[in-house]
Amino acid sequence: SLDESGIRDFERNMFRVDWWQDQGNFRMKSRLEFTSEFLREDRIFEHGILAYQQIKYKTGNLEVVAQVSVYHTEVLIYMYENSIDGIMQNSIFSGDGIYSYLLFKYNVFKHFEMQFKISDELIEENKMRLYFQMITRF
Repeated sequence: SLDESGIRDFERNMFRVDWWQDQGNFRMKSRLEFTSEFLREDRIFEHGILAYQQIKYKTGNLEVVAQVSVYHTEVLIYMYENSIDGIMQNSIFSGDGIYSYLLFKYNVFKHFEMQFKISDELIEENKMRLYFQMITRF
C-alpha cells in the first residue's frame, strides 16, 4: 500500500496528436492523448488515454459546438471545454467513460445574445449539467 503522507517525485508524460479540418462554416477537430505517471521510488506506473471528436459550426449569428470524448485511464486526465461566456471549464476524467456536450450561441440582434450548453457523463448517473445565459450589451 502506498503511504500518501510523504512527498515524492513523480514523472508525468503526455503525448498528444491533434488534427483540424476546416470545411466552409464547419471545423472538425480530433484529438488522441496518452498520459503516463511513474513513481520511481515505489515502482508504480499508471497511464490513461483520451480521444475526442469535436465539430464546430459558425455562421454570422450562430455558433454550435458538439463534442464526444472517450477515456480509459488510471491517472487524472484534464480536458478544456468550450463553454458559455464567462465560464472557464475543465473536465477531469478517471476510470472509464464517455462524455459529451453541446453548446449553442445565438446572436439574436446587435446587443442581445443567448447561450445554452448541456453536458453529460454517459456512463455515470446524475452528471448532467445545463447552462443558459442571456447577454445584453450597451
